Amino acid sequence: MYLRKIMILFLLFTATFSRGQKNLDSIIELTKSIDLEIKITSCANLALHLKNINSDSALIFALEAERSLTPAISRSLQALVYHNVGCVYSAKLEYTDAKPWYDKAYAIRLKEKDESGQLQTLINLVYVYQGLGDLKNTHKYVFEVERLCDKIVGKDSHLYIVTQIQLGDIYYYLKRFDKSEEFYKKAVASAEKVKKDNELALVYQNYGAFLIGQLKYKEAEPILERGLISQRKLNQPKDVQSAMVNLAIVYAETGRKPEALKLFQEIYDARKKDGSDYEISTAGNNLAFFYVTEEKYDKAIPLFLESLEAARRASAPRLMMQRYEILSECYEALNDYKSAFKYHKLFGEMKDSIFNLETVKELNELTEKFGVEKKEKQILELQKNNAEIKLKEEKAKRESQRNTIIFGSVILLVLVVLAFIFVSFLQKRKANAVLTLKNEQIENQNVLLEEKQKEILDSIHYAKRIQQSLMPTEKYLRKKIDELRKK
Repeated sequence: MYLRKIMILFLLFTATFSRGQKNLDSIIELTKSIDLEIKITSCANLALHLKNINSDSALIFALEAERSLTPAISRSLQALVYHNVGCVYSAKLEYTDAKPWYDKAYAIRLKEKDESGQLQTLINLVYVYQGLGDLKNTHKYVFEVERLCDKIVGKDSHLYIVTQIQLGDIYYYLKRFDKSEEFYKKAVASAEKVKKDNELALVYQNYGAFLIGQLKYKEAEPILERGLISQRKLNQPKDVQSAMVNLAIVYAETGRKPEALKLFQEIYDARKKDGSDYEISTAGNNLAFFYVTEEKYDKAIPLFLESLEAARRASAPRLMMQRYEILSECYEALNDYKSAFKYHKLFGEMKDSIFNLETVKELNELTEKFGVEKKEKQILELQKNNAEIKLKEEKAKRESQRNTIIFGSVILLVLVVLAFIFVSFLQKRKANAVLTLKNEQIENQNVLLEEKQKEILDSIHYAKRIQQSLMPTEKYLRKKIDELRKK
């Protein structure tokens, strides 16, 4: 279903300071401090704050903090800086670059016996190994995270709750869903014991999202409802709207369509009032998808068009591409093939454009990172890879054609063999019919011959009896011969 395409939001609380603009301005001012430790700490914290907002700016502050390090700086602060640089690279999904920074932070924290810091870095390392597809190390470090958490973290602390959620997230990735749910339930039990809205909102949203992922909508419904209540108490509109999205999905899947529509509409209205163009586009898209599931294309299409315009204003080509595709499908459902073709064409053009932009961006990044000489090497490598991809595509195409020919030939051969068998069967049946007819004729002739033979034998026997009746008997002949001898 379309609604299942909506991203499930796992809320991870990693910020260490307020989101307010006033506090942000204060931190920016602190990055200019003449006190080196204050400057480094502020740059590192600002990088962590910006990593999910503007990762490029976050990386600038993170690397500025790292460049400002001196041997006189405390080891714990060095570890914090390295850890935060890794966090920024992780937010950019550049896991290969993130790993050495986490390794450096972990080595320091291990040497300093900072088990709390070790736990935080290990959790992030596990996510890195997940991103790299390294399941062996993912398993290895997740066991260490469990051990440290049980050893040093109190079960009524915020860190314990967050760690249990993160462990649930990790095991979900490993497809150990039973283990994943076990940790989510631990987090819920701990949060309900503490009874703080911040922790309750966090665990209910994450556990509810897990249940949605398992298609357990009935179980998710009360969990997400309680999570929304806690979120509203915290008075954080963006998080409230995220909670409403998950609950709207559940309502739609459990047949509570009016409640789902109300929530989707409320989210869209709120985003139109004070959200960014990107958020407006996403909210409009979600509401439109709901109408698509109800086959109300007359209401869905205007919303998709508004969502498309918002994506265009937000300079979000991927969102635009998605809107073009779904608009094409909607018009096709209405049998408006002209409009469907128009948006399908725009979808194809945008897809090609995004591919070209990403290729250019990759080349620019190579230029900045490696210089002209290495850039040319990488370009050649990229061209080689593209050539190999094209060769593979051509090979796949030829193999497909060959397989088609082979398949067609096999089908033709089978048809010929079946035709031959059928013709042979008909001929054999015809020959059998002729043979059966001849056998019947022969049998009839045999019957006639037997009747004739019987008649002849009967005639012979009859003549023989007549002859025998006319001829004198042996006794009579002897008598006459005796009489002749006497005379």
